[in-house]
Amino acid sequence: MPELIIKYSKQETLQALINLAKSLDFEIAKPAANKKGKSIINGITLIAGDDSVDVSTMTEIYTGKNIDASTLRTQAWQRG
Repeated sequence: MPELIIKYSKQETLQALINLAKSLDFEIAKPAANKKGKSIINGITLIAGDDSVDVSTMTEIYTGKNIDASTLRTQAWQRG
């Protein structure tokens, strides 16, 4: 079944769409709530990071190697 996303700002618009759905026999489905910062992009689940991870152990790995975050991201995604 084809899908269409309609964004609206007024609650009255939603009510009008619900009434229209009853008359024209189409379904209105609300997207599932985004649980704990999870989202899906192109079939890949992305999980938001939090501050509970201790990254201090990684400091000694990267100290003195003159690698900034941009360089690290670029190098990490290279396929070799």
